[in-house]
Amino acid sequence: MPHGIPTETSGGTTGQPKLLQANGLSKSYGENKVVDHVTFSLDCGEVIALVGENGAGKSTLMNMLAGVVSPDEGEIILAGRPVSLSSPHAAQSAGIGMVFQELSLVGNLSVKENLFAGRAPTRFGLIDGGKLRRKAQGLLQALGVAIDPDALVSDLPMSSRQIVEIAKAVSLDTRLLLLDEPTSALNADEKAMLFRLISELKAKGVGIVYISHHLNEVLELADRIVVLRDGRVVSIAPRAQVTIRSLVRDMVGRAISLNETAQAPPSGRSILEVDRVSGGGGVTDVSLRVEEGEIVGIAGLVGSGRTELARMIVGLSAPKAGSVKVAGQTVRGGGMAAAKRSGIAYVPPERKTEGLFLDLPVAANIAAATLEQSMVAGFLRDRHVERRARHQIDRLGIKARSPGVACRSLSGGNQQKVLLAKWLETRPRLLVVDEPTKGVDVAAKADIHSALRQLAASGAGILMVSSDLPEILSTAHRVLVMHKGRVVANLACAETTEQEIIAHASGLPDSSAAT
Repeated sequence: MPHGIPTETSGGTTGQPKLLQANGLSKSYGENKVVDHVTFSLDCGEVIALVGENGAGKSTLMNMLAGVVSPDEGEIILAGRPVSLSSPHAAQSAGIGMVFQELSLVGNLSVKENLFAGRAPTRFGLIDGGKLRRKAQGLLQALGVAIDPDALVSDLPMSSRQIVEIAKAVSLDTRLLLLDEPTSALNADEKAMLFRLISELKAKGVGIVYISHHLNEVLELADRIVVLRDGRVVSIAPRAQVTIRSLVRDMVGRAISLNETAQAPPSGRSILEVDRVSGGGGVTDVSLRVEEGEIVGIAGLVGSGRTELARMIVGLSAPKAGSVKVAGQTVRGGGMAAAKRSGIAYVPPERKTEGLFLDLPVAANIAAATLEQSMVAGFLRDRHVERRARHQIDRLGIKARSPGVACRSLSGGNQQKVLLAKWLETRPRLLVVDEPTKGVDVAAKADIHSALRQLAASGAGILMVSSDLPEILSTAHRVLVMHKGRVVANLACAETTEQEIIAHASGLPDSSAAT
């Protein structure tokens, strides 16, 4: 085999052709070979997880299997027959369904219209609306999903849109399902529903290729795990033979620290005091405190008010009642400008739409929140901007050829580091981060967590909103759990579990924890 590809241990049934055999697939863009002679197979009713850092070639490989791009070399064999997947339509006709990380739904169409786009039942040459609705309702009920088929997709929360995308793929008589980060916008209940659906599809003989940065999901779902690094397969092994630590080592090529706990205790001096704040998103009578040197996590299901609370603290929305103080001083004036003057910095959850100027250079993005520091007599000091950018690039391990490259050219993890660097440049007293490692690989996640710990060690306070409970438990000192707009629990991370947090977030226990 080329390039020393590992010997594959099959997890499926012998004596039958593989559902999928990928033989020596390669793809280059210019001189950059992003997929390099990748070989693996998949049996009917098997789940293979495809893991690797951002830029390892996972999405390009999936796009070849989905007919989005054509391989430069190699062949794809389905059920014993070579196939040419020249387009997504050709892949769908072959029984391949793909759920992309970037959703492909049409917002101004209804759920039922999206589910059966191009395949709607007709009567007398016109779409039969009643039959279309019944088909959509039947599909959603079969999947255990409570979504109105008549609802506009644009009116749905992101989590429901993800479920609709998955339902659409399942409806195509799929025998090979490709899932690229399918849980990125799902809450705990929706993840559990998806996992049940995957088990049902396995039982029906559907083969699944699953991409996720959440390695605990991989170990829960996959029969076998394929690790890519720099476009090549470095290991293929049954789930029972791997651990998170061994996966990380294979993905990164070195051992990195995992699940560190917050090191230094907080100082006891208050940096943030939120007193009985109420406002948008159902946030009701929330009080909390963050000390200097403390990392406080905020957890809760989608719709719990966690993001809305963060946005009020940083001035993006005005509370209807209550107050916010930083270092004992009430934040006055409203808006992010007032919050920034008080020493508050904010890393939003959507880097591409809320945080970065993707077509501008890395250096310009890092300097965006502190331009006044690089100005003299109304002129921008380009050398100062570049010097500060290089400092942050080195500090956070940002992989960029130079500070002058467009931010769009970086991987998701490196874009997230640029966004964090932008606000670290303000030297904040309080950093509010919402989903700080969403969609980044394990190495970038470790670098970001390390940067947050270093900032806390310097005396800043950090308020971290995250749906990644292992992230909160390994990084924060305390976690505040929200349910229906209220803080219902205040838990020490060293003394709690994911199960306890989920129980509080679901409103199950009688919480007596003080906030």
